[in-house]
Amino acid sequence: MAERAERKAAILDREDFPDLWVIMDESVLARFVGGKSVMAVQLQHLLKMADESHVSLRIVPFSSGANVGLDGSLQVMRLETRDVAYVGAQGGGRLIESPSDVRQIGDKFERIGVKALSEDGSREIIKRYLEMYT
Repeated sequence: MAERAERKAAILDREDFPDLWVIMDESVLARFVGGKSVMAVQLQHLLKMADESHVSLRIVPFSSGANVGLDGSLQVMRLETRDVAYVGAQGGGRLIESPSDVRQIGDKFERIGVKALSEDGSREIIKRYLEMYT
C-alpha cells in the first residue's frame, strides 16, 4: 500500500504531469465505503485534484439517466506515438490498441461527457456529498 501511494505521489507531483480528463458517475460519490472519515478524505482529494490546472473532473449526475458508460470503466491515453484505450471489467480488463477501436472508445467517452455536469457543477456536487461526511 505504501509503495502504491509513493508511485501515485511521484506521478501526481511531477511538473510535466499530463492533462487528465475524468468523468465519474455520481454513484461513485454516493456509495458509502470505508466509513465517514474515509469518504471525507477521498472527496477532499477529488476536490484538490479538480483544482489542478491540468485536471478536468466532471460528474455524471443521477438525473441524467442511463448512459453508454454504465457497463464499466474506460480510459483513453493519448501518447506521443499512438493512442491506446483500456476497458475495465470484473476479473480484469483489456488493453485496446487498434486505432479504430480506440476511436470508438474515445467516442464513447465523449458521449458520456455530454451528460456530465460542468467542472464547477461537479465541484458543487462533490462538496454536497462531502458535507454529509463531515
